[in-house]
Amino acid sequence: MEKIITLKRISDFDKYIHFDSFLIESVFSSFSQFVFNKEDILFILNKCHEFNKKLYLKADKILIESEIDSLNSYKQIFSLVDGLFFEDLSFITYFKKENINTELIYFPFDSLGDDFDLETLFEYGVSRICVPHGKNYLLNSKHLNKLGYKSIYREVLFYTRRKLLSLYNEVNGLSILDKKYSMQEKTRTSTQSIVETPVGTLILSSIEQVDFNKDISFIVYDSSFIDDEEFDNLLEKE
Repeated sequence: MEKIITLKRISDFDKYIHFDSFLIESVFSSFSQFVFNKEDILFILNKCHEFNKKLYLKADKILIESEIDSLNSYKQIFSLVDGLFFEDLSFITYFKKENINTELIYFPFDSLGDDFDLETLFEYGVSRICVPHGKNYLLNSKHLNKLGYKSIYREVLFYTRRKLLSLYNEVNGLSILDKKYSMQEKTRTSTQSIVETPVGTLILSSIEQVDFNKDISFIVYDSSFIDDEEFDNLLEKE
């Protein structure tokens, strides 16, 4: 089983050197606080080659039409990294059109229902799939050797391109974007974190820590929305 960890900073590379692979944010990520530029990506890629590690690029943002042309500026990067963790199916079309043979790994928020969905994606050219939160029953699939899951992460429960906190701020005359916030539905007692990024708004679950003793393809330790100290403490308990 391949163990993959999110890399927020180049300085964290040595700390997580015992993992098999690294997953880094890109300009096509839904959460852009730790995005690396092209030069940094190439630097990290060289370090991965030096230590026999794999490097994956995260591209889980839903693309709008005007952004599709910008994919061309990353064509070289797409061709050099070991794989792309993606959400928008436009990436499949683009990779086929440009004859990019980099591995495509489907990384959905919540868009898988059953084995038929899995088989359709594999037919389209997806090589592996990360099973989203709440869809653990898919890990009993006959495609188990092509599936992975996340452990130690905050699940994205809702994502929109709209900047909801900015709109709330505009309507109410408040300044709230420099703080951490949570929201609560009227009919529920639980709360969820809400985060606004330059590419939209996300509502997040509490920290999930999942452990399945199954012969799956990979596991992702995703610290994107978790404080470093808390994340490292949870890693130590694995």
